[in-house]
Amino acid sequence: MMLQVTLSTLLSDLRFCFKFNRFFHSSCSLMKEASLKKEELNPAIDEVSEEEAAAEQERLAKLCDKSRLKPHHYKIVHKIANSMDELEQDVTSVRDVRARYGRDGDGSNVQLRYLWPSQQEMNLMKEYEKVFNPLSLPDTIAKAKHDKQEAIKFTVERQKALRENMKSLEKWKKAVRDKIRDNEEAARIAREKQARLIEEVRLMYGARIDPHDEKFQEILAQKEEEEKKTQKALKKQQKQQKLVEQMKKIAEQAKQKADEENQKNTPLPPTDQTSTNVV
Repeated sequence: MMLQVTLSTLLSDLRFCFKFNRFFHSSCSLMKEASLKKEELNPAIDEVSEEEAAAEQERLAKLCDKSRLKPHHYKIVHKIANSMDELEQDVTSVRDVRARYGRDGDGSNVQLRYLWPSQQEMNLMKEYEKVFNPLSLPDTIAKAKHDKQEAIKFTVERQKALRENMKSLEKWKKAVRDKIRDNEEAARIAREKQARLIEEVRLMYGARIDPHDEKFQEILAQKEEEEKKTQKALKKQQKQQKLVEQMKKIAEQAKQKADEENQKNTPLPPTDQTSTNVV
C-alpha cells in the first residue's frame, strides 16, 4: 500500500514538473516575441539606452536560465571570463588573483603587478636556490660532466663483469647440478638407511610389529643411536689413521732433510800427494 502511495506521489510530481517546464518555456517565448514586436512597431518611440537594453537582456537570460547555478559556477561551466574589479583584487589573496589570471587570462581584468613576485618572495627564492644549488653555474656544469663520466665508467665496468661472469656460467651450472645430484644421493642414502633399520628391527622383534608403535619407535631410535656411534667411531678411526700417515710423512721428510745436511757436512777424502809428486 505504501509503495502504491509513493509511486502515485512521484507520478504527480513528475506531471507537475512537466507542466511547469512547458509553462516556463511558453512564457519565455511569449516575452521574447512581445519584446520583438514592441521593437518592430515602435522603433522611434521606445528608444532605450544601451545600458537598459543590456540590463533587459540580462534579466531575460536569468529568466530563461534553468540550471540554478550560481553566477560564478555558470561562468565556469560556460567558460565565460569572470572579471575582477580593483576592490576585489585588493581584498583577495595574491595566490587566488594569480590563479584567476591563469584560468581566465586577460578577461579576468587582473593587474599585471600582482603576477610579478614581491621582494620577500624574491628573497625566499634566492635563499632556496642557494640551499638547493650551492654551487655556481660553472661548478654545476663540471659536476654534471663528472657524474656523467662516472656513470659511463660504472656501466662499462659492469658490462665487463657480466661478460666475465658469462664465461663462468657453464661452470656454475655444472656446480649447481652436481650439488643437486649430491643432495639427491644423500637423501636416497638416508631413505635406504631408514628402511634398512626398520627392516632390522622387524626381523629382530617379529614381522607383525606396527611401525607406529611406541616400542618400535624406541627400538628404532636405539638402532639409529648405535648407527651414529658406529659412524662416529669409524670417522675417528679414519682421522687417527690420517693423522698417523701425516706424522709418518713428516718424519720421512725430516729424515730426508737430515740426510741431506749430513751429506753436505761430510768432508771430502784427502788426495794422494806422493803419487802426484812422483808423476
